[in-house]
Amino acid sequence: MPMTSKNRNIILLFAGTIIARIIFFILTGFTADDAFITFRYASNIVSGLGFVYNAGEAVLGTTTPLFTMLMTVPIALGISPVAGALAISLIASGLTATIIYRFALQLRLGSFAPIPAIAYMLMPRSLVADSSGMETALFTLFIIAAFYLQFRRLDYYAIGMATLATLTRPEGGLLLIILLVVNTFENRSRILSYLIGPAILLGSWILFATWYFGSPIPNSIPAKIALYSQFGIEPFPKNLILALGWHNPLGPILTLASIPGFLWLRKTQNFGRTQLIWLIGMFLFFGLSKTVLFFWYIPPTYPIYLLLASSSIVWLHDLCKQRGWKPEMISRAKSATIVGLFVAIVLIGANIPKVSAFKQFAEGMRDIHYQAGIYLSVHADKDDIVTAEDIGYLGFYSERHIVDRDGLVSPEVIPYNREGRYLDLILDIDADWVCAFVKSPISTFVDAPEFNKRYKTVHTYYPGTAAELRIYNRQTAQTNNSAPKESKK
Repeated sequence: MPMTSKNRNIILLFAGTIIARIIFFILTGFTADDAFITFRYASNIVSGLGFVYNAGEAVLGTTTPLFTMLMTVPIALGISPVAGALAISLIASGLTATIIYRFALQLRLGSFAPIPAIAYMLMPRSLVADSSGMETALFTLFIIAAFYLQFRRLDYYAIGMATLATLTRPEGGLLLIILLVVNTFENRSRILSYLIGPAILLGSWILFATWYFGSPIPNSIPAKIALYSQFGIEPFPKNLILALGWHNPLGPILTLASIPGFLWLRKTQNFGRTQLIWLIGMFLFFGLSKTVLFFWYIPPTYPIYLLLASSSIVWLHDLCKQRGWKPEMISRAKSATIVGLFVAIVLIGANIPKVSAFKQFAEGMRDIHYQAGIYLSVHADKDDIVTAEDIGYLGFYSERHIVDRDGLVSPEVIPYNREGRYLDLILDIDADWVCAFVKSPISTFVDAPEFNKRYKTVHTYYPGTAAELRIYNRQTAQTNNSAPKESKK
């Protein structure tokens, strides 16, 4: 049986999306620091220490329990967590591209249906996030799958996908609530049956988390609020601009293109209201957020955003044809090919500076965070306490007890950060080792006489730069290298 153009496009989009992310990862070698927090949790589960970051401390310092549990599979099989996370993300992103394409076909984009999938394939933010070791690709898959299944009137499956999204990231709860409300409004007699799936999955997790951690609310949420209460909180307009991507030329174009696309979909297919409500809710959440907007927060909005924007191309094509502005020799298929190539070229060009930036970023992570972790694994005793503010690479590779100065896995830190008492934290904990980025707003204590009486610098990375990291050793501490010499790299 000959392959249809639809099946051929599905294969090409699935493979192309995976290849694009592999190329980006090979060129940059970038894995986010926060990904290693999840890796350490998963590794500790596999090793029998439990769902913990530090042995014996049941603190829910991750916001992605489902992804953490999935990560135990490759780790248990002896696969490196970086490779395992990348494999999960590649499969998820490939499936996302195919669902976007199928969705576009259902929305009658016809020959233009591959365009939103191509845009997702090469979208700079999506490329970075989907290859960074984070849970973004999996979360994005659950989000677009829920919308697609809802459109196909497979409401129970849609609610199931939204439930999995909620277990992957807390923001998934917004979509779950919206779908429960929409489906209950349309089928009020099914309200109890709609709640069964979420009640079983989320209820089981909530009961476990309450019993094991004391609360189902990730400690990282109040920790970030406390940390950024002293600095880093941007005003609503600035956060909104960042969330919408208006800080670069692609953002305003995408937003403007979404308007006629949404209107065309509403007029022709009565589609888009639920999706628009969700997008507005997400962007308002990001805009009003009391924390820093990290690069992996935004990409899950793109599949729906791109479907709306791509629909404007169909609207414009049909408008030109109706008004006689389009030469008859240019068929819809040819127009789609031209637009698709244009979108691909523009986005490839937009990724060039991203590759350079994240390659440099990855080199810094390896030269500083990774090397600091290795240094501590050699020089710190097993029972030594280390304080640090970036605990991904450093914690994973040092395998030492970490007091997180950001507070994500260390609830005792939160009151200090809320009040800006960063030196008091160090002195009260009396840690054996202190890792401090000297330019960080929570490391101002490095110049304090009281701190320097107790601690001395034993190693420095990138001295004199904005990324300078110093490792301090408590002068009375006894380590397997009792008097480490000061060195610089």
